[in-house]
Amino acid sequence: MGLLKNTITVVGMRIVLTLLIFLADIVASRYLGVALKGDYFFLASSVLLVGTLLTGGMHLGNVYYLRSIPLSQLSANTLIYVSGVALIVFCAGFPLASKIPVLARGNQALTVIFIFCLVLDCTCTIFMNFFIGLGELARYAMVRIVRRGMFLVLLLGAWLIWEPSLELTLFFYLATTVIALALTGYLLPLQSGVFRCQWQSLGRCLSYGLRSQALVSVDMGTQRINTIVLGFWATSMDNGLFSVALNFGQALWLLSGVLYVVVQAGVSHSAEKQLADLERLCRHSLFLMVIGGFALGLLADPLVRLVYGAEFEGSGALLRLMLPGFAGYSLYTLCSSFMIVNGRAGTALLGSLGGLLVNVTIGLALIPHMAATGAAMALSWGYLSGTMLLMFLICVIFKARPSSLLFLRRADLQHLASVLSGWRKCIGRVP
Repeated sequence: MGLLKNTITVVGMRIVLTLLIFLADIVASRYLGVALKGDYFFLASSVLLVGTLLTGGMHLGNVYYLRSIPLSQLSANTLIYVSGVALIVFCAGFPLASKIPVLARGNQALTVIFIFCLVLDCTCTIFMNFFIGLGELARYAMVRIVRRGMFLVLLLGAWLIWEPSLELTLFFYLATTVIALALTGYLLPLQSGVFRCQWQSLGRCLSYGLRSQALVSVDMGTQRINTIVLGFWATSMDNGLFSVALNFGQALWLLSGVLYVVVQAGVSHSAEKQLADLERLCRHSLFLMVIGGFALGLLADPLVRLVYGAEFEGSGALLRLMLPGFAGYSLYTLCSSFMIVNGRAGTALLGSLGGLLVNVTIGLALIPHMAATGAAMALSWGYLSGTMLLMFLICVIFKARPSSLLFLRRADLQHLASVLSGWRKCIGRVP
Protein backbone atom coordinates (compact mmCIF):
# COMPACT_ATOMS: atom_id res chain seq x y z
CA MET A 1 0.00 0.00 0.00
CA GLY A 2 2.91 2.35 0.73
CA LEU A 3 4.34 1.82 -2.77
CA LEU A 4 0.94 2.47 -4.35
CA LYS A 5 0.52 5.64 -2.28
CA ASN A 6 3.97 6.91 -3.26
CA THR A 7 3.34 6.08 -6.92
CA ILE A 8 0.05 7.99 -6.90
CA THR A 9 1.78 10.92 -5.18
CA VAL A 10 4.58 11.06 -7.75
CA VAL A 11 2.22 10.72 -10.72
CA GLY A 12 -0.12 13.38 -9.34
CA MET A 13 2.79 15.73 -8.64
CA ARG A 14 4.11 15.31 -12.19
CA ILE A 15 0.72 16.13 -13.68
CA VAL A 16 0.16 19.20 -11.52
CA LEU A 17 3.72 20.50 -11.95
CA THR A 18 3.58 20.02 -15.72
CA LEU A 19 0.36 22.02 -15.83
CA LEU A 20 1.75 24.80 -13.61
CA ILE A 21 4.99 25.05 -15.60
CA PHE A 22 3.04 25.17 -18.86
CA LEU A 23 0.69 27.88 -17.59
CA ALA A 24 3.56 29.93 -16.13
CA ASP A 25 5.37 29.76 -19.47
CA ILE A 26 2.26 31.04 -21.25
CA VAL A 27 1.81 33.94 -18.82
CA ALA A 28 5.53 34.82 -18.92
CA SER A 29 5.44 34.85 -22.72
CA ARG A 30 2.36 37.06 -22.81
CA TYR A 31 3.82 39.39 -20.19
CA LEU A 32 7.38 39.71 -21.49
CA GLY A 33 7.07 39.32 -25.26
CA VAL A 34 9.45 37.35 -27.47
CA ALA A 35 12.76 39.11 -26.77
CA LEU A 36 12.46 39.49 -22.99
CA LYS A 37 11.04 35.97 -22.73
CA GLY A 38 14.16 34.73 -24.52
CA ASP A 39 16.39 36.58 -22.05
CA TYR A 40 14.43 35.18 -19.09
CA PHE A 41 14.56 31.65 -20.50
CA PHE A 42 18.34 31.94 -20.87
CA LEU A 43 18.76 33.09 -17.26
CA ALA A 44 16.32 30.52 -15.83
CA SER A 45 17.99 27.71 -17.80
CA SER A 46 21.39 28.87 -16.55
CA VAL A 47 20.12 28.80 -12.97
CA LEU A 48 18.76 25.27 -13.38
CA LEU A 49 21.88 23.94 -15.11
CA VAL A 50 24.52 25.69 -12.99
CA GLY A 51 22.45 25.21 -9.83
CA THR A 52 22.36 21.46 -10.47
CA LEU A 53 26.13 21.39 -10.89
CA LEU A 54 26.64 23.47 -7.74
CA THR A 55 24.82 20.90 -5.61
CA GLY A 56 27.78 18.60 -6.21
CA GLY A 57 25.38 15.70 -5.74
CA MET A 58 25.07 16.64 -2.06
CA HIS A 59 21.30 16.12 -2.22
CA LEU A 60 21.84 12.56 -3.45
CA GLY A 61 24.52 11.78 -0.87
CA ASN A 62 22.31 13.10 1.94
CA VAL A 63 19.43 10.85 0.88
CA TYR A 64 21.70 7.80 0.74
CA TYR A 65 23.29 8.37 4.16
CA LEU A 66 20.10 9.46 5.89
CA ARG A 67 19.62 5.84 6.92
CA SER A 68 22.76 5.95 9.10
CA ILE A 69 23.45 9.65 9.84
CA PRO A 70 21.03 11.89 11.80
CA LEU A 71 19.13 14.53 9.85
CA SER A 72 20.42 17.28 12.13
CA GLN A 73 24.04 16.41 11.32
CA LEU A 74 23.37 16.18 7.57
CA SER A 75 21.61 19.55 7.71
CA ALA A 76 24.58 21.13 9.47
CA ASN A 77 26.90 19.59 6.87
CA THR A 78 24.69 21.01 4.13
CA LEU A 79 24.82 24.51 5.59
CA ILE A 80 28.62 24.38 5.64
CA TYR A 81 28.68 23.15 2.05
CA VAL A 82 26.29 25.79 0.67
CA SER A 83 28.19 28.49 2.58
CA GLY A 84 31.32 27.49 0.68
CA VAL A 85 29.37 27.41 -2.59
CA ALA A 86 27.95 30.87 -1.88
CA LEU A 87 31.42 32.28 -1.19
CA ILE A 88 32.73 30.93 -4.50
CA VAL A 89 29.70 32.12 -6.48
CA PHE A 90 29.77 35.61 -4.97
CA CYS A 91 33.51 35.99 -5.61
CA ALA A 92 33.46 34.65 -9.17
CA GLY A 93 29.94 35.60 -10.20
CA PHE A 94 30.24 39.36 -10.54
CA PRO A 95 33.42 39.33 -12.68
CA LEU A 96 31.97 36.60 -14.92
CA ALA A 97 28.60 38.37 -15.28
CA SER A 98 30.09 40.92 -17.65
CA LYS A 99 30.88 38.07 -20.07
CA ILE A 100 27.23 36.96 -20.26
CA PRO A 101 25.37 38.93 -22.96
CA VAL A 102 22.01 39.09 -21.17
CA LEU A 103 23.56 40.34 -17.92
CA ALA A 104 25.95 42.69 -19.72
CA ARG A 105 22.95 44.39 -21.36
CA GLY A 106 21.00 44.59 -18.09
CA ASN A 107 21.54 46.60 -14.95
CA GLN A 108 23.38 45.69 -11.75
CA ALA A 109 20.16 44.62 -10.04
CA LEU A 110 19.63 41.86 -12.62
CA THR A 111 23.12 40.49 -11.98
CA VAL A 112 22.60 40.50 -8.19
CA ILE A 113 19.26 38.70 -8.49
CA PHE A 114 20.76 36.12 -10.86
CA ILE A 115 23.68 35.32 -8.55
CA PHE A 116 21.38 34.94 -5.53
CA CYS A 117 19.17 32.65 -7.64
CA LEU A 118 22.16 30.37 -8.30
CA VAL A 119 22.99 30.01 -4.61
CA LEU A 120 19.45 29.66 -3.29
CA ASP A 121 18.27 27.30 -6.02
CA CYS A 122 21.17 24.99 -5.18
CA THR A 123 20.37 25.26 -1.45
CA CYS A 124 16.67 24.62 -1.97
CA THR A 125 17.34 21.54 -4.11
CA ILE A 126 19.58 19.98 -1.46
CA PHE A 127 17.27 20.60 1.49
CA MET A 128 14.08 19.58 -0.34
CA ASN A 129 15.60 16.19 -1.14
CA PHE A 130 15.57 15.36 2.58
CA PHE A 131 11.82 14.80 2.16
CA ILE A 132 12.58 11.98 -0.30
CA GLY A 133 15.02 10.35 2.09
CA LEU A 134 12.47 10.56 4.90
CA GLY A 135 9.72 9.10 2.71
CA GLU A 136 7.73 12.34 2.93
CA LEU A 137 6.82 12.48 -0.76
CA ALA A 138 3.57 14.32 -0.07
CA ARG A 139 5.46 17.19 1.60
CA TYR A 140 8.04 17.19 -1.19
CA ALA A 141 5.26 17.45 -3.75
CA MET A 142 3.48 20.15 -1.76
CA VAL A 143 6.56 22.40 -1.55
CA ARG A 144 7.26 22.08 -5.27
CA ILE A 145 3.64 22.77 -6.18
CA VAL A 146 3.45 25.77 -3.82
CA ARG A 147 6.62 27.20 -5.36
CA ARG A 148 5.37 26.83 -8.93
CA GLY A 149 1.87 27.97 -8.04
CA MET A 150 3.07 31.15 -6.35
CA PHE A 151 5.33 31.94 -9.30
CA LEU A 152 2.35 31.61 -11.62
CA VAL A 153 0.20 33.89 -9.44
CA LEU A 154 2.91 36.55 -9.23
CA LEU A 155 3.45 36.46 -12.99
CA LEU A 156 -0.26 36.75 -13.60
CA GLY A 157 -0.46 39.80 -11.35
CA ALA A 158 2.51 41.44 -13.10
CA TRP A 159 0.96 40.76 -16.51
CA LEU A 160 -2.27 42.46 -15.48
CA ILE A 161 -0.89 45.54 -13.72
CA TRP A 162 2.81 45.99 -14.57
CA GLU A 163 4.89 46.82 -17.60
CA PRO A 164 7.20 44.07 -18.94
CA SER A 165 10.25 43.69 -16.70
CA LEU A 166 12.96 41.02 -16.86
CA GLU A 167 14.27 42.04 -13.43
CA LEU A 168 10.83 41.66 -11.84
CA THR A 169 10.26 38.24 -13.41
CA LEU A 170 13.60 36.90 -12.20
CA PHE A 171 12.94 38.43 -8.78
CA PHE A 172 9.69 36.45 -8.64
CA TYR A 173 11.73 33.31 -9.32
CA LEU A 174 14.07 34.24 -6.46
CA ALA A 175 11.24 35.11 -4.08
CA THR A 176 9.41 31.81 -4.64
CA THR A 177 12.69 29.94 -4.13
CA VAL A 178 13.15 31.68 -0.77
CA ILE A 179 9.57 30.82 0.23
CA ALA A 180 10.05 27.18 -0.78
CA LEU A 181 13.28 27.02 1.23
CA ALA A 182 11.60 28.54 4.29
CA LEU A 183 8.66 26.13 3.98
CA THR A 184 11.08 23.22 3.68
CA GLY A 185 12.90 24.29 6.84
CA TYR A 186 9.60 24.57 8.68
CA LEU A 187 8.36 21.12 7.62
CA LEU A 188 11.59 19.19 8.17
CA PRO A 189 11.98 17.69 11.68
CA LEU A 190 15.22 19.55 12.41
CA GLN A 191 14.56 20.04 16.12
CA SER A 192 15.68 16.55 17.16
CA GLY A 193 19.37 15.68 17.43
CA VAL A 194 22.53 17.73 17.75
CA PHE A 195 22.91 20.36 15.02
CA ARG A 196 26.65 20.03 14.44
CA CYS A 197 28.82 19.57 11.34
CA GLN A 198 30.88 16.40 11.05
CA TRP A 199 33.57 16.72 8.40
CA GLN A 200 33.97 13.00 7.78
CA SER A 201 30.28 12.48 7.03
CA LEU A 202 30.29 15.63 4.88
CA GLY A 203 33.10 14.13 2.79
CA ARG A 204 31.30 10.80 2.48
CA CYS A 205 28.07 12.44 1.33
CA LEU A 206 29.89 14.63 -1.16
CA SER A 207 31.94 11.71 -2.51
CA TYR A 208 28.86 9.56 -3.05
CA GLY A 209 26.90 12.48 -4.47
CA LEU A 210 29.53 13.45 -7.03
CA ARG A 211 29.53 9.90 -8.40
CA SER A 212 25.73 9.78 -8.51
CA GLN A 213 25.33 13.31 -9.89
CA ALA A 214 26.77 12.58 -13.32
CA LEU A 215 23.59 11.19 -14.91
CA VAL A 216 21.43 14.03 -13.56
CA SER A 217 23.88 16.68 -14.77
CA VAL A 218 24.24 15.18 -18.24
CA ASP A 219 20.47 14.92 -18.71
CA MET A 220 20.03 18.51 -17.58
CA GLY A 221 22.84 19.58 -19.90
CA THR A 222 21.23 17.89 -22.90
CA GLN A 223 17.98 19.70 -22.23
CA ARG A 224 19.41 23.16 -21.51
CA ILE A 225 22.72 23.51 -23.34
CA ASN A 226 21.16 24.77 -26.57
CA THR A 227 19.50 27.62 -24.69
CA ILE A 228 22.89 28.65 -23.28
CA VAL A 229 24.53 28.54 -26.72
CA LEU A 230 21.66 30.56 -28.21
CA GLY A 231 22.18 33.17 -25.49
CA PHE A 232 25.75 33.74 -26.69
CA TRP A 233 25.47 33.24 -30.45
CA ALA A 234 21.92 34.22 -31.39
CA THR A 235 19.33 36.87 -30.62
CA SER A 236 16.97 37.04 -27.66
CA MET A 237 14.06 36.51 -30.05
CA ASP A 238 15.55 33.19 -31.19
CA ASN A 239 15.69 32.02 -27.58
CA GLY A 240 12.12 33.22 -27.01
CA LEU A 241 10.79 31.18 -29.93
CA PHE A 242 12.90 28.17 -28.92
CA SER A 243 11.56 28.32 -25.35
CA VAL A 244 7.94 28.10 -26.48
CA ALA A 245 8.64 25.15 -28.79
CA LEU A 246 10.49 23.35 -26.00
CA ASN A 247 7.71 23.97 -23.48
CA PHE A 248 5.02 22.74 -25.86
CA GLY A 249 6.96 19.62 -26.72
CA GLN A 250 7.65 18.72 -23.11
CA ALA A 251 3.93 18.12 -22.64
CA LEU A 252 4.53 14.85 -24.51
CA TRP A 253 6.87 13.71 -21.73
CA LEU A 254 4.12 13.49 -19.16
CA LEU A 255 3.18 9.96 -20.21
CA SER A 256 6.77 8.73 -20.15
CA GLY A 257 7.21 10.32 -16.72
CA VAL A 258 4.28 8.28 -15.41
CA LEU A 259 5.53 5.06 -17.02
CA TYR A 260 9.01 5.77 -15.58
CA VAL A 261 7.48 5.31 -12.12
CA VAL A 262 5.99 1.99 -13.23
CA VAL A 263 9.44 0.74 -14.28
CA GLN A 264 10.98 1.75 -10.95
CA ALA A 265 8.13 0.10 -9.05
CA GLY A 266 9.12 -3.25 -10.60
CA VAL A 267 12.56 -3.27 -9.01
CA SER A 268 11.69 -6.39 -6.95
CA HIS A 269 10.65 -8.41 -10.02
CA SER A 270 12.90 -10.85 -11.84
CA ALA A 271 15.11 -9.56 -14.65
CA GLU A 272 12.97 -11.41 -17.22
CA LYS A 273 9.76 -9.85 -15.89
CA GLN A 274 11.32 -6.38 -15.83
CA LEU A 275 12.53 -6.77 -19.43
CA ALA A 276 9.10 -7.93 -20.58
CA ASP A 277 7.49 -4.96 -18.84
CA LEU A 278 10.03 -2.58 -20.40
CA GLU A 279 9.37 -3.93 -23.90
CA ARG A 280 5.62 -3.58 -23.47
CA LEU A 281 5.87 -0.05 -22.04
CA CYS A 282 8.28 1.08 -24.77
CA ARG A 283 6.02 -0.24 -27.53
CA HIS A 284 2.94 1.42 -26.12
CA SER A 285 4.75 4.64 -25.23
CA LEU A 286 6.24 5.03 -28.71
CA PHE A 287 2.86 4.32 -30.33
CA LEU A 288 1.17 6.99 -28.23
CA MET A 289 4.04 9.45 -28.72
CA VAL A 290 3.88 9.07 -32.50
CA ILE A 291 0.14 9.71 -32.50
CA GLY A 292 0.44 12.62 -30.07
CA GLY A 293 3.44 14.06 -31.90
CA PHE A 294 1.70 13.82 -35.28
CA ALA A 295 -1.36 15.62 -33.92
CA LEU A 296 0.76 18.25 -32.19
CA GLY A 297 2.77 18.81 -35.36
CA LEU A 298 -0.38 19.42 -37.40
CA LEU A 299 -1.89 21.76 -34.82
CA ALA A 300 1.35 23.49 -33.77
CA ASP A 301 0.88 26.76 -35.65
CA PRO A 302 -2.76 27.47 -34.68
CA LEU A 303 -2.11 26.36 -31.09
CA VAL A 304 0.89 28.67 -30.72
CA ARG A 305 -1.07 31.60 -32.16
CA LEU A 306 -4.03 30.89 -29.89
CA VAL A 307 -2.11 30.29 -26.66
CA TYR A 308 0.99 32.48 -26.98
CA GLY A 309 0.03 35.08 -29.57
CA ALA A 310 1.00 35.85 -33.15
CA GLU A 311 4.49 37.10 -32.25
CA PHE A 312 5.50 33.55 -31.24
CA GLU A 313 4.24 32.00 -34.48
CA GLY A 314 7.72 30.89 -35.56
CA SER A 315 7.79 28.40 -32.68
CA GLY A 316 5.54 25.98 -34.59
CA ALA A 317 8.23 25.16 -37.15
CA LEU A 318 10.80 24.65 -34.36
CA LEU A 319 8.42 22.34 -32.52
CA ARG A 320 8.03 20.12 -35.58
CA LEU A 321 11.81 19.77 -35.79
CA MET A 322 11.96 18.73 -32.12
CA LEU A 323 9.12 16.19 -32.17
CA PRO A 324 11.19 13.16 -33.31
CA GLY A 325 13.62 13.84 -30.47
CA PHE A 326 10.82 14.20 -27.92
CA ALA A 327 9.33 10.88 -29.03
CA GLY A 328 12.75 9.25 -28.73
CA TYR A 329 13.38 10.75 -25.31
CA SER A 330 10.20 9.16 -23.99
CA LEU A 331 11.85 5.78 -24.65
CA TYR A 332 15.16 6.95 -23.21
CA THR A 333 13.45 7.73 -19.89
CA LEU A 334 12.09 4.19 -19.66
CA CYS A 335 15.33 2.51 -20.78
CA SER A 336 17.46 4.61 -18.43
CA SER A 337 15.24 3.75 -15.47
CA PHE A 338 15.43 0.05 -16.40
CA MET A 339 19.24 0.20 -16.45
CA ILE A 340 19.40 1.96 -13.08
CA VAL A 341 17.13 -0.49 -11.23
CA ASN A 342 19.21 -3.35 -12.69
CA GLY A 343 22.49 -1.93 -11.41
CA ARG A 344 23.61 -0.46 -14.74
CA ALA A 345 23.67 3.25 -13.91
CA GLY A 346 27.01 3.59 -15.69
CA THR A 347 25.48 2.22 -18.88
CA ALA A 348 22.61 4.69 -18.62
CA LEU A 349 25.20 7.45 -18.22
CA LEU A 350 26.98 6.25 -21.37
CA GLY A 351 23.78 6.63 -23.40
CA SER A 352 23.15 10.06 -21.97
CA LEU A 353 26.72 11.18 -22.67
CA GLY A 354 26.39 10.01 -26.26
CA GLY A 355 23.26 12.10 -26.71
CA LEU A 356 24.87 15.14 -25.11
CA LEU A 357 27.95 14.84 -27.33
CA VAL A 358 25.83 14.72 -30.49
CA ASN A 359 23.68 17.59 -29.23
CA VAL A 360 26.65 19.84 -28.45
CA THR A 361 28.52 19.00 -31.66
CA ILE A 362 25.56 19.71 -33.93
CA GLY A 363 24.58 22.76 -31.89
CA LEU A 364 28.01 24.36 -32.11
CA ALA A 365 28.06 23.69 -35.85
CA LEU A 366 24.55 24.93 -36.67
CA ILE A 367 23.48 27.54 -34.10
CA PRO A 368 25.92 30.29 -35.23
CA HIS A 369 24.45 30.02 -38.77
CA MET A 370 20.86 28.81 -38.24
CA ALA A 371 20.10 30.15 -34.73
CA ALA A 372 16.93 28.61 -33.23
CA THR A 373 16.47 26.22 -36.16
CA GLY A 374 19.94 24.80 -35.55
CA ALA A 375 19.21 24.49 -31.82
CA ALA A 376 15.99 22.57 -32.51
CA MET A 377 17.78 20.18 -34.88
CA ALA A 378 20.63 19.65 -32.42
CA LEU A 379 18.25 18.89 -29.55
CA SER A 380 16.25 16.42 -31.62
CA TRP A 381 19.30 14.55 -32.91
CA GLY A 382 20.82 14.54 -29.44
CA TYR A 383 17.77 12.89 -27.91
CA LEU A 384 17.47 10.38 -30.76
CA SER A 385 21.17 9.46 -30.59
CA GLY A 386 21.13 8.93 -26.83
CA THR A 387 17.99 6.80 -27.08
CA MET A 388 19.30 4.65 -29.94
CA LEU A 389 22.60 4.08 -28.12
CA LEU A 390 20.86 3.06 -24.91
CA MET A 391 18.45 0.73 -26.73
CA PHE A 392 21.39 -0.87 -28.55
CA LEU A 393 23.10 -1.51 -25.21
CA ILE A 394 19.91 -3.05 -23.78
CA CYS A 395 19.66 -5.35 -26.79
CA VAL A 396 23.30 -6.42 -26.36
CA ILE A 397 23.34 -6.82 -22.57
CA PHE A 398 19.83 -8.17 -21.93
CA LYS A 399 19.29 -9.89 -25.31
CA ALA A 400 16.22 -7.82 -26.10
CA ARG A 401 14.97 -7.62 -29.68
CA PRO A 402 14.65 -4.16 -31.26
CA SER A 403 11.26 -5.07 -32.71
CA SER A 404 9.97 -5.93 -29.22
CA LEU A 405 10.91 -2.45 -28.02
CA LEU A 406 9.61 -0.49 -31.01
CA PHE A 407 6.65 -2.17 -32.71
CA LEU A 408 3.26 -3.20 -31.40
CA ARG A 409 2.51 -6.91 -31.52
CA ARG A 410 -0.70 -8.57 -32.64
CA ALA A 411 -1.62 -9.19 -29.00
CA ASP A 412 -1.18 -5.47 -28.28
CA LEU A 413 -3.50 -4.55 -31.14
CA GLN A 414 -6.06 -7.15 -30.04
CA HIS A 415 -5.98 -5.78 -26.51
CA LEU A 416 -6.37 -2.22 -27.82
CA ALA A 417 -9.32 -3.32 -29.98
CA SER A 418 -11.01 -4.95 -26.99
CA VAL A 419 -10.53 -1.80 -24.90
CA LEU A 420 -12.01 0.38 -27.65
CA SER A 421 -14.90 -2.05 -28.04
CA GLY A 422 -15.57 -1.87 -24.31
CA TRP A 423 -15.57 1.92 -24.45
CA ARG A 424 -18.07 1.91 -27.33
CA LYS A 425 -20.38 -0.39 -25.39
CA CYS A 426 -20.18 1.83 -22.31
CA ILE A 427 -20.89 4.94 -24.38
CA GLY A 428 -23.79 3.16 -26.10
CA ARG A 429 -25.42 2.48 -22.73
CA VAL A 430 -25.33 6.15 -21.74
CA PRO A 431 -28.85 7.58 -22.23
